[in-house]
Amino acid sequence: MPLRVQSGLVLFLILAVFLGGWQIAATPSTAAGPAMDPEYAKLLGAAAQQGQQTPMPRPSDIAARAWFDLRDPFYIHVGVDGPAASRAKVWLSSSEPEGPST
Repeated sequence: MPLRVQSGLVLFLILAVFLGGWQIAATPSTAAGPAMDPEYAKLLGAAAQQGQQTPMPRPSDIAARAWFDLRDPFYIHVGVDGPAASRAKVWLSSSEPEGPST
């Protein structure tokens, strides 16, 4: 097997182990842990307070959000994106392809 193919397989294996470990580590556990500080729980939201969501997003969550945004990049998703994201999308969709005029 050529060295480039072997190095590609090793790279893929390292990436898979890293992403798999991240997915497992960021998955919320069903065991009841210590009580969360009320201010920190307020910051994280209701799902994190009940243990349904961790503060660190999982790779699958990031991939799902990336697919959601890349599926239609210039559509303004009302209620999902904040006002800054909407303005950026409108600005990017209406910008001139040849750049600013001098």
